[in-house]
Amino acid sequence: MYCTNCGVKILETANFCGRCGSPTESLDRIRSDIKETHPPAEDGHAPSTAQAKVPDKEATVDKSSKGPVVDQLGSVPPTARTAANNDRELDTTAVGSEGIGRVAYLGLMVGLIVLSLLLGAAASSDETLLVTQFAAIAVSLLIAGSRFQNIGYNPLWVVLSLIPLVNLVIGYLCLSCPPGYAVHKKLDTPGKIVATIFAVLIGLIVLSIAVALLDP
Repeated sequence: MYCTNCGVKILETANFCGRCGSPTESLDRIRSDIKETHPPAEDGHAPSTAQAKVPDKEATVDKSSKGPVVDQLGSVPPTARTAANNDRELDTTAVGSEGIGRVAYLGLMVGLIVLSLLLGAAASSDETLLVTQFAAIAVSLLIAGSRFQNIGYNPLWVVLSLIPLVNLVIGYLCLSCPPGYAVHKKLDTPGKIVATIFAVLIGLIVLSIAVALLDP
């Protein structure tokens, strides 16, 4: 854009010429828009520029955004912050409302182990013992899948518990993670206790292996 008075090249967003100080076309357009949008009052005085340039607060809201509303100063309004926190709590509650909890998981697994041992002892043939073991594995996967659903993970991940060592990780998650852990990522007091017990057991296992390897 060029100044209409002296002809020097100026920025498109400039309101005045930096050389001669004349108002630019953009300023003229702003004044024209103000006159069209805010006509003179009944007393003959036009509204002030400061009043005309005050933006509508609702117009600054980005309604296409799914997250909290942020105003021009970059702060999150308290109402939007509260709504976002409520949505997060609702998401956690919805995730944790499905499946079974840690106590139910532990009780079912202990009962399954005891039942499978009793059925195995009463099996009259190797085929019956094999069927009993497969049935116990299938039921344990269903129980772990329900626990994973309560945590917020995909229940199909429990199939990996058929792999050695991975089953320890899945067992740890089932015993330590509270409902909705996949959303909030926070361990409660029982979860921290279980995590500590697992850490101590792993440390003892590693120490025993190291001693066995170093013992001549």
